Amino acid sequence: KESNFDCVFLDLEMPLMDGFSVAATFRKWESTCYERSRRQPICALTTHSGTKEKNMCQKAGVDFFETKPAQIPGLLRIAELCVRLQTPTSGSRKLGTKAKA
Repeated sequence: KESNFDCVFLDLEMPLMDGFSVAATFRKWESTCYERSRRQPICALTTHSGTKEKNMCQKAGVDFFETKPAQIPGLLRIAELCVRLQTPTSGSRKLGTKAKA
C-alpha cells in the first residue's frame, strides 16, 4: 500500500481478467489508499493500436500505451517518464492527476 513501483507494464490480453479491468480495479483500490501519496504509472501493452483501445485505456486509468511487439526505445522512453513522475523533485503527481505521454 505504501510503496510505488517506477512503472507497471500491463498486458491487456490476459486470460482471466483483461488489462482494462485490472487497471480500473487498481485505480479504484488506489483511490482508497491514503498511505499512497502518488499515483502509480501504468503502461498498457497490446497488439491493438486503434482509437477504441486507446480510449478504453484512458477510461480505465492507464497512463501510457505501447503496441506489441514493443521496441526497446519506446519502453525506455516510457520507463524514463515513469521514473520522472515518481521522483519528488520533478513535481510528482498526486493521486487523481494524469500524466502526458
